[in-house]
Amino acid sequence: MNWATFNASLKMEDTNPKEILNVIHQLRAGLSTGLLKKEEVIDWAEQIVSKDRDPDIFFIDLLLSSSISTKDISHYIGSYLNFETPIVNGRPLLGLLFRRFSSGKLTLNETVLILYQLKNETLLSDREIAFIYNIDNDYDLARERIYGTLKDIERQLGDFLSNYADYTLNNYESWKDVDTALTNKFEKAEQIKSNRLEIQLDQQTAIFKNLNNKNTKWWKFWKHKQ
Repeated sequence: MNWATFNASLKMEDTNPKEILNVIHQLRAGLSTGLLKKEEVIDWAEQIVSKDRDPDIFFIDLLLSSSISTKDISHYIGSYLNFETPIVNGRPLLGLLFRRFSSGKLTLNETVLILYQLKNETLLSDREIAFIYNIDNDYDLARERIYGTLKDIERQLGDFLSNYADYTLNNYESWKDVDTALTNKFEKAEQIKSNRLEIQLDQQTAIFKNLNNKNTKWWKFWKHKQ
């Protein structure tokens, strides 16, 4: 993650942590799932402290947290946020997961594990949660050589995560717009899928109807011959 780019986008007054809570939520969820390392969060805090002439104590505490565990840092951030249920949009973290998986920084196994944990730590749509359950199950089957291959899982996972390529922790001000575009994309895909199923059902109905008509004519012909 390019924290320098992110911090360069912040104005001096934006270093108030309460004004960037959406990003801080991402940090906590990223730490909790293993997607972010504590060193990355400390580096992020250091960039802010070095830039701000009067940094908030929150950033100073993070900067000085190298001697404590990742779990404790995550707990500290969670205490600051003061929430009990996941209220953070998981899609920006899916974007980060995509970049780290596609660049080879995370293995297939690590990516599947983190993805499953993001389901519990963030808010995702029913469609996204369904995919996570399915890919987790398919991965286990492929790994045990029961059904499918790991190459298939890698391709499916890459295709899914690529949907979130436009999310970064740097463009947090655009997340709502990216959300809207992605939701529209999913809805369009579902509509196309629904239309195809409807066409297939109509075709099957027509085939069965045609077969029934043929059978009726054959039965009447046989009965007449008798």
